[in-house]
Amino acid sequence: MCSAPSVPAQTAGIFALDGNICVRYDDAISYKFLLSNFMNTRARVFPLVTIKPKFQVTLPAHLREQLRLEEGDLLEATVLNKSIMLKPKAVVDREHVEAAITEGLRDHKEGRVRGPFKTMREFTKSLKRA
Repeated sequence: MCSAPSVPAQTAGIFALDGNICVRYDDAISYKFLLSNFMNTRARVFPLVTIKPKFQVTLPAHLREQLRLEEGDLLEATVLNKSIMLKPKAVVDREHVEAAITEGLRDHKEGRVRGPFKTMREFTKSLKRA
């Protein structure tokens, strides 16, 4: 879940949290940078983005690099507490997914599965026995 840091209501900014990009918006889109004390850590500068004529925005390079986003990637856009959350998504071919599920069910039916495991240590031990 993404939540914007504590900032005055008239500010806007971009925040990368939990693998998501959150854009906090309000009336003050003209600010160039947002200086905020983010989660009681050192002060950071948050660049702002501008909404272009066709409602396009450019994500700052450091955010794209941090999340390994590339041109053409899909992002799910949702509104969360006066923030826009952009979450990277992947499209998977349905036939591939159905084939993988069928294979997994066949493995389970034929006893080629292990578990369930109560702890990670138990899981690791089972791998060493294989």
